[in-house]
Amino acid sequence: MEKFLSKLLTFLVLYNTYTPSIAVYCDDDTCNLGKELTAVVKREVEKGLARAKQEIRPAFTAHFKTGGMIPLAKGQILIFDKVQINVGGGYNPTTGYFTVPKAGLYLVSCTVRSNGGKHLHVWLKKNDNRVTLAYGENWNEGSFSIPVQAAEGDRLVIVHDTGSYVNNEYVQGGIISFFSAVFISD
Repeated sequence: MEKFLSKLLTFLVLYNTYTPSIAVYCDDDTCNLGKELTAVVKREVEKGLARAKQEIRPAFTAHFKTGGMIPLAKGQILIFDKVQINVGGGYNPTTGYFTVPKAGLYLVSCTVRSNGGKHLHVWLKKNDNRVTLAYGENWNEGSFSIPVQAAEGDRLVIVHDTGSYVNNEYVQGGIISFFSAVFISD
């Protein structure tokens, strides 16, 4: 619905801006009525776009496409490239970033499984600031679910730790490890 309203508004603006000059014979009342009608439709479309944006409740869930153990470099972004849902289009499966499409409170969750005999440390970062850590070891999962207040345009991402204790860490691929967020309230 939002895309349709946006296209309609664009059409109306372009139509009113770029219509060619042609001789139109109308009395003042008829010409003014057409202008007023166009203005009313434009206002209503803008209201509809604003309502549609308010009604969207962004949410996403993504996991790894491939299974098996995935080696991680220090500071590496975990790119969960298999998207299950992406309401609002905020999650980018190419970069691993969730760009907040609507300001508000989000419940952000992540689960990662470590390799046998190994540790795994990953951070949730918001705009390059650490928010919380998930830690797993010896085939166990590390996870978190945390409310995060976010402004429109904030960026959330899961990043492998960079500490000196981080050495030869792996994350289990497939659906076992995932990253998700859901809008809770304004």
